[in-house]
Amino acid sequence: MKANLFLVFFVTGLFLISEDTFSSGRNETGNSSGIQLSSSSIPLNKRLLPAVYNQVQTSVATSPVNSNVMSAAAITDLYPGGYTTGAFFTTNAGINWTGTNAIKMQNGGIISTVGDPNIVIDKNGTHIISFTAPPLSGSDFKAGICYSTNNGAYWSSTVYIPGVGRADKIMSSADNFSASPFYGNVYVIYSDFIKMGLYISKSTDGGMTWDTVKRLSPSNQDARVGASVIIGKNGEIFVSWPYFDPIDLNSYVGFAKSTDGGSTWSADDNAFQVNTLRIAHKVFVNNVRANGLPTMNMDRSGGPGDGTLYITCTEKAAAGSPASDDYDILIHSSTDQGNSWNPPVKVNQDINSSMRYQFYPAITIDSKGGIDIVYYDSRNTPTNDSFQVYLSRSIDGGNNFEDKLISDHKFFLKPIDPSLFGVPGYIGTYIGITSSGETITPVWFDNSLGKYQAWSSQINIGAEITYIPEGMYDLAANKLICKDSVKVYLRNSSSPFNKIDSSSATLDSINFMAKSDFKNAVSGNYYVEVSHRNSMSVWSSSPVNYSTCEKMSYDFTSACNQAFGGLLTSVNDKWCAFAGDVNADLVIDMYDVNLVFNDISLFTSGYTNSDLNGDNVLDLVDLNIAINNSNKFIQFVTP
Repeated sequence: MKANLFLVFFVTGLFLISEDTFSSGRNETGNSSGIQLSSSSIPLNKRLLPAVYNQVQTSVATSPVNSNVMSAAAITDLYPGGYTTGAFFTTNAGINWTGTNAIKMQNGGIISTVGDPNIVIDKNGTHIISFTAPPLSGSDFKAGICYSTNNGAYWSSTVYIPGVGRADKIMSSADNFSASPFYGNVYVIYSDFIKMGLYISKSTDGGMTWDTVKRLSPSNQDARVGASVIIGKNGEIFVSWPYFDPIDLNSYVGFAKSTDGGSTWSADDNAFQVNTLRIAHKVFVNNVRANGLPTMNMDRSGGPGDGTLYITCTEKAAAGSPASDDYDILIHSSTDQGNSWNPPVKVNQDINSSMRYQFYPAITIDSKGGIDIVYYDSRNTPTNDSFQVYLSRSIDGGNNFEDKLISDHKFFLKPIDPSLFGVPGYIGTYIGITSSGETITPVWFDNSLGKYQAWSSQINIGAEITYIPEGMYDLAANKLICKDSVKVYLRNSSSPFNKIDSSSATLDSINFMAKSDFKNAVSGNYYVEVSHRNSMSVWSSSPVNYSTCEKMSYDFTSACNQAFGGLLTSVNDKWCAFAGDVNADLVIDMYDVNLVFNDISLFTSGYTNSDLNGDNVLDLVDLNIAINNSNKFIQFVTP
């Protein structure tokens, strides 16, 4: 048959002209159905480690060695009158969690901690928890470290950082950038109530030993409680903190930078002014002492916003401020490493005209350059006494945000009884968020089940299109002969169906998926178009919902009616795009057949449009595909 087709074409072809051309184990949802919610719904919520103890003040980190490995930490009231640290782990990017409510040494002894656990993972995969530690003598709390080299199976005894007076709010960060001259360093910063300032120490051996502390904040006496620290790709250390100016009686965010591994610092208590309801960003709701402290992160994605610093905190409405009430989340950005700061932008996009509360902001920048901020929100409770957790995400450098509800239940904010650390109304200072690939993982705590428990969910982002070019489908192997590139477009859902955004993607040869990133489209309904180098372009049968906070999935291969006009062909129960539109004129005809024939005649090989089956060889197989589809009069169809 192939030979006959070739002979027919050979006679006519001489007259044609060539053309160039996760064990939590339990599916704990608020409705206890045990069924994972659909991608268009609230993501599945799960407890990290169900317990009879309170778990508050959560932090979370992703391993630079294996992005599927994450660890989280929380304060737990494991025994009456005492507190320790819980540590929780996932090896499958947050699907399942396991861990302990009390970190222990190899001999089984519980490690005594006071509070403020913050977890990081260094370049070697060592898990390091910094915390406020009990005094070695006297009554002044210290800064302590425990490390684990076996994913939390057991921990080192407490390593005390030398030179500490009285410590509070210990935070840490690891330099995991191989290009950095300080690659592998781990830094701890804290507020000192005796030395009255912010201090830093570093470890160069995975947390085993630490330098004597060095002051990083300006010389005037203030503890500056609630600092945040982030590392740049070239080893820069950036620190921010809340500051109340005793002279002008205004609140500010302070900022410091070191470019030599923390040896010297440039620091300013008045980097930019903020409008807080109370000094030190305190938030009082339902007799609870909560916080809206400034937290910082940096875009290190390699995208257009690479190097931009972001600081987010809770602020109130004021002249010239985008905040609309006393408890909004705002974000401040700097594109010059903190030398100057842009005007703030409101993060939460609720449209309630009456006051609603947003606080406990935590921020991460994902691998796509998206700015992801998680926080508590009362927007759906007129009485402002019950809360849910929201994520706001921006893909344009923080100019615009989209909100997504991520908790599947409400919780009534109330104090812990008996009070944490004997401080009435205190339930902790922060929550956490991290990201890995196309997944954002927030970790928060709430009392929806009675005790405050650590919860998490997974927010998947991006777009995933399943598509098969007919010619490249290997029927016997049920795979593509090769990976190939496609162009995916989002088109307006109404005439004239303008292209709104596009993304180049690689089509996987095994699962037939193309993972796409869109940078310009706002959330809405769009037709999805897929264009391939030598296949007929196809559109989705109807507009598809796209959101910056949620993965968009569309499968052209599952049914003929997945493409507009049914423009697909069936191969082994898979629906494929017709092959043969070599010149991309949206019709498969004799012009395409001629192009394939001429390339065969010229003994062309390699990656060409005429190679319809993707084996890099131009032969009768390619010609046969082109002729067969030309005879079917295949042409492009749109709404």
